[in-house]
Amino acid sequence: MQTIMKNVHDFFLHHVAPPYRTIGIQKREDGEKGWIVQLEVIEEKERMKAVAKDEMVGTYEVIVDGDGDVEEFERLYHRYRTQLFEREDEETY
Repeated sequence: MQTIMKNVHDFFLHHVAPPYRTIGIQKREDGEKGWIVQLEVIEEKERMKAVAKDEMVGTYEVIVDGDGDVEEFERLYHRYRTQLFEREDEETY
């Protein structure tokens, strides 16, 4: 698992932006070997500083193959760093 996280971190460092934090990791459930990783990245840092706005955090889902290499990734959404997550219609207890 450490190898997978290192490969994802290195990929994002070189191709997207330095990862901010890892949200979770799980085995693929689609019959393929590999993993699904979700992580957050600070996006548009310099532009946000220039206009005195809060930093943007992008949440990405990364598909990692059975060899530990990044196969694909997708940004799921982005939000201001200080913005709370919106709850979907969940039951409260």
